[in-house]
This record gives sequence, C-alpha cells and structure tokens, in this order.
Amino acid sequence: MEVKVKMVKKPIYYEMIKPVTISVGMFSENNYKIGKGFDAIGLMETLTKGTNRAGRNHSVTIPGRPILQSTLSDNQEQINKELTSGFARVSKGSLKTEDIGHKAGKKLLKMVRLEIYKGYFNPGNAESTTRKKGFDMPFYETGTLAKSLGYKVNNKFYGSK
Repeated sequence: MEVKVKMVKKPIYYEMIKPVTISVGMFSENNYKIGKGFDAIGLMETLTKGTNRAGRNHSVTIPGRPILQSTLSDNQEQINKELTSGFARVSKGSLKTEDIGHKAGKKLLKMVRLEIYKGYFNPGNAESTTRKKGFDMPFYETGTLAKSLGYKVNNKFYGSK
C-alpha cells in the first residue's frame, strides 16, 4: 500500500530536469510478518481500505482510514511549494531531482508517521479494540508499523529513514 506523488504540469525549465516519482508507504523491502499468513502490507491495506469479516465470536468491521491519501491531500499545498522551490533550484544547477525526491519523501513520511502517532481518526477503534489495546489509536499498537513505513524515489527504495 503506497501513495505516489508525481509532478504533473511541466514548468518552463522541464527540459533541463528529469521527472521524479516519490512513493511513501509499506513496500516489499520493508515488509514484515505479523502472524500466520499476514504481513505488514496486508495490515496497511486492511487499515486503509477497511474490511468486513467474521471474527472468532462475532463479525468484525474495520472502517477504511486512507491515511496515506488523506495526509497527501491535507498537505498538498505545502508539498507543491516544496517541489516547485526544489525544481527551481534544479534549473539553476544547485540541486538534483533525486535530492528533491529524497527531501519530499522524508517530509511526507514524517507527516504520515505524525498522523499515526497523533491517532485522531474518525471513526476511532471499536470499544473492544480500545479495551484490548488500552488506548484508541487505530494505526498504532507497538509503533512497529509506523517505523516500518518507507519511501522510494524513482522506484528505488530508501527505507524507513
């Protein structure tokens, strides 16, 4: 599960620079096992898309909370300013497009983690989940998921830095 940021409109100096794609999310490179037949990519997909399934003694409904997409859309203006500023520096030769990708990838990753750590999701966890965990933070239990999110620049993985 990942969200990608691409430069869509071509500035005047587009021909002087290479396009850059930034992806933030859970990737195979930073995936980890959670239980029998379940891993972090599956967990992230379940948490962001939601699911209805049968539990041991009752049915389970997990509402979708599209944290990657919502973080990107909530911060789009700030991210666009950063990308535009970076591309202007590329056109002057003082920065490479990959550097912009790293800077934006790290910033977006930090924003997503902050949303997870704040834990303000609507709807919150079910009462039974809150009782079990001891708190109401849908994407947080041990911190491993948030720490394991990573980013890519032009499809090259740079980890959870």
